[in-house]
Amino acid sequence: MTEGSVYRTCNCRDENRKLLGSACPKLTNYKHGQWGFRVELPPDAAGQRRPRRRRGFDSATAAQDELEHVRGLLAIADEDDEELRRDIGDVIALAFAQREKFPDIDEMRRLVRAGADVTDDPLMADEFAGFLAAKKRKVSRNTYRSYESHVRLYLGPRLGRVRRRKLRVRHLDAMYDAIEEHNELIAVYRESGDPRKIAAVKWQRPVGPSSIHRINGTLKTCLNGPVKQGLFVVNVASLVELPARARWTPLVWTPERVLQWQRTGEDPVPGDGLDARADWSFSRRRGQSSAVPVVSFDRAHRVAPRRGVRVAAVRDRSRSR
Repeated sequence: MTEGSVYRTCNCRDENRKLLGSACPKLTNYKHGQWGFRVELPPDAAGQRRPRRRRGFDSATAAQDELEHVRGLLAIADEDDEELRRDIGDVIALAFAQREKFPDIDEMRRLVRAGADVTDDPLMADEFAGFLAAKKRKVSRNTYRSYESHVRLYLGPRLGRVRRRKLRVRHLDAMYDAIEEHNELIAVYRESGDPRKIAAVKWQRPVGPSSIHRINGTLKTCLNGPVKQGLFVVNVASLVELPARARWTPLVWTPERVLQWQRTGEDPVPGDGLDARADWSFSRRRGQSSAVPVVSFDRAHRVAPRRGVRVAAVRDRSRSR
């Protein structure tokens, strides 16, 4: 049974309610019963034998293919490497017990080459906890708060129960789809006029495209460690398609735009945070214009754009050279 075999069986019983199995006379009809396979895994740590069976296949070919898959997993370890064969047997036995799909052969081979523990397949919740613990003293306070909030509000609830080895792009797509659906729910509740629904989303705000990119960036940073260790071929967070972010295009605050703003109170450069009560004579602090690209200057009026802050005249250094 070490190499395994394919068999055919059914659920018919005799007059004593005992399963007939392969002895059922109706198995002569090819439409009756189902196919399965049996295989004996390497002994466990206590030296106990581990024969295993799985059935429910529609054809002998399907059962044989699954048996070959198990053989391929066991063949990754050398014959004299009993510890590795036992560890791979533990992974296969767990898949039998939980009626799950067997691990991918290429993925298992990659783990072996990386020297990783093939039996170690933590939940993403544990991976996130280790990530936060490692980053707590290595990044700034604001960066850590951003990581922690992304894990607590989005990554943990949506991906925490997924095994690290089974994390795929479809899990990320489902998470971001759920975020978009919740955004729509917030909008519907706020427009419903129902006080209870409005109160339910009182302190909630929609998650925009920029925030989704930051959440995905946190996940990508978290998975960089397993990628470097050879546990992933590629960072799955880099494969997901995200909504496009609206880019702010800076405009120069020319004297004409300033006059228009002073007359009407309307901001001719939307998105820069300026309002009619601001004093445009507020100047830049020392050194703040040093990183402004040369192409951003309006050389006729010696001004440069600045996002979110009032703008004043800036010295044109090109004339001093």
